[in-house]
Amino acid sequence: MGFTVILYNGKFSWDEVLAWSKERDIIEKMFLQLKTDLNAKPVRAHKTEVAKGWIFVGFISLILRCRLAKLMHEKDLMKKYSIPSLMLTLSRLKQIELRDGSLMLTEVTKKQREIFEALGLVP
Repeated sequence: MGFTVILYNGKFSWDEVLAWSKERDIIEKMFLQLKTDLNAKPVRAHKTEVAKGWIFVGFISLILRCRLAKLMHEKDLMKKYSIPSLMLTLSRLKQIELRDGSLMLTEVTKKQREIFEALGLVP
């Protein structure tokens, strides 16, 4: 346990300062997920554009992961699956392009169907 001391200077209400503190905490937790769960490594790029692109893709993946985690909590999927196990289960589903240009999904397993139904998606 512990406590946090917040010092600020200016004409701000306590509610504004507290909201900023909570936002900062959420952002720090998201970047921790980015570094640990998504294996974001330090960027070593020779060009600024490459570094910016790498950070952008990492940030988009973080947003998608947080949205997926929120959906999983809302639909009680966290009781059965972790995010990596859910992604592994869904990664086995493939889409095949036939010679005539039409697309076809491989067979949807029972677990995949269960996940799609819980999330309100149609494979």
